[in-house]
Amino acid sequence: MRSLALGAVAALGLSSTSCLALAAGVHDTEIDFLVAQAPNNTFFGWTEITIDGDTSQANSATLQAVTLDVLKPAGTPDLSFLQSLTGEVVLDEKRALAVTGDSFPRGQQAVILKVKITDDLRPFFRNGNTLRVEWKGTMNPAFTKWPADGFTVRGRIKVDIE
Repeated sequence: MRSLALGAVAALGLSSTSCLALAAGVHDTEIDFLVAQAPNNTFFGWTEITIDGDTSQANSATLQAVTLDVLKPAGTPDLSFLQSLTGEVVLDEKRALAVTGDSFPRGQQAVILKVKITDDLRPFFRNGNTLRVEWKGTMNPAFTKWPADGFTVRGRIKVDIE
């Protein structure tokens, strides 16, 4: 497990590298990351998805959907501790906005992020098999029930490989 903290910035770190098999069709994978309370109500971090195989062997790889929910602490009813979230795919100096979220209603257990990238993701895979996503956003300043260890958020990602 690897987490990233920048000064007073909350931790949003890699808890596991997700893996997809390189076969045609829509594939589901999960990523987990930590969101911990910070004095400035912002966070930054990254996760990686690794493909079994080389994406250059495929015709395309496109992002279809990203859904978030809370994994820990168990019983957390929603993502109302978040105010905004963006995810960018990154390779060296090249980056593209992949997803955004700006509505995390009380009582809604899962939130579907808005997919912003419709282009082929293959140019963002390092060595043809690893996709880095950098996350940043703001926390809801009105949220007051932070657990000591923060929240573990689960992202469920659908990628179409052709």
